[in-house]
Amino acid sequence: MSMFSLKFVFFFLQFLQIVNLTFITKSGYLSSNITIFGQFLCNSKPLSNQKVLLVEYDKLDPNDLLNTTITDKNGKYTIFGEEAEFHGMEPILCLKHDCNSIGFVESWEIDKKYLDEVIEINEDFGKGNFIRKNYEKSNAICKEFFK
Repeated sequence: MSMFSLKFVFFFLQFLQIVNLTFITKSGYLSSNITIFGQFLCNSKPLSNQKVLLVEYDKLDPNDLLNTTITDKNGKYTIFGEEAEFHGMEPILCLKHDCNSIGFVESWEIDKKYLDEVIEINEDFGKGNFIRKNYEKSNAICKEFFK
């Protein structure tokens, strides 16, 4: 093989690498969004003026704060977030509330099947029948953002 042929092959392979990397970085990330709305209550009374966060869990890099809002006088909220992630986003809804004068951080891990959807999450805290999955990972993530 001549020197010209080797150089051509070398540059052609470099060109293919650049095209491949460009394709991966532009199309390999999955852009997703979610809108969550609902109402938070404490013993059937609105939890007003409470901070609500939408965060995105990342396995390898720092977790992302997607959006923040405050519940209104009726305890209602709407929050939207979007993110481009290689494996799709893993959203977590976070609430810091003072139901019964005790500060709590609550979290909801949103299943990927709800991405690009509008979902509703309502809770009445302070009632004895409040049972929910124990989300230790997401509670720890939420507490990072409430510091």
